[in-house]
Amino acid sequence: INAEYMGESPLTGGLELLKKGTMTALVGGDEAVFARTLPLLKVYTGLALYMGALGSATTVKIISNMMAAVHLVTTGEMLMMARRLNIDLKRFFDGIRASAGNSYVFETEAPLAFRGTFDPGFTVALHCKDLRMGAELAKRGGVDMPVNDLVTALYEKARERYGEEVGSSSPMRLNEDQTGTKLQLPGFDDWRYELQIVEGSLAPVHRKRQAKL
Repeated sequence: INAEYMGESPLTGGLELLKKGTMTALVGGDEAVFARTLPLLKVYTGLALYMGALGSATTVKIISNMMAAVHLVTTGEMLMMARRLNIDLKRFFDGIRASAGNSYVFETEAPLAFRGTFDPGFTVALHCKDLRMGAELAKRGGVDMPVNDLVTALYEKARERYGEEVGSSSPMRLNEDQTGTKLQLPGFDDWRYELQIVEGSLAPVHRKRQAKL
């Protein structure tokens, strides 16, 4: 197979962008192939970004999922910390959204804990697979990943405790089990979000949420 005619194009951005056909395509391969296929990519994506040689786009996609896992675990811990310290979680949610500690994962997955679903449309088993692949890539690059190792252990614990097919936000349930405290809140039953790409960055826009306190 001639690599000059090959390319890869993993998609990223989450379920909401997938539904609208506006996900981000990370593209790897010969740059000339990227240029030739860009009109096609634009048909079913909102943004197509060239990452480099064949294999580079998949690597970036895996790293993105690794970073999302770290944010998710931290989100669960910080939500529980706020709740146990008697901080109103609705106010906490809005305070973090407007602070330096905010992230795409916090904005779009904290409400899944408030709803008690812990399901962003991606399974914990698939996320565990990405974390294992990422660990192998890090090993190949000679990079120690102590934080990723801890996060992977928590994801595997959630997979073993709750099952293969539960949502990938389920590691936050471990915090509920450990403390005996629930993170559920009223006002998020009909919550959803839309995503806009603003100057190359994903910007969540929240919909159908009860008025902020």
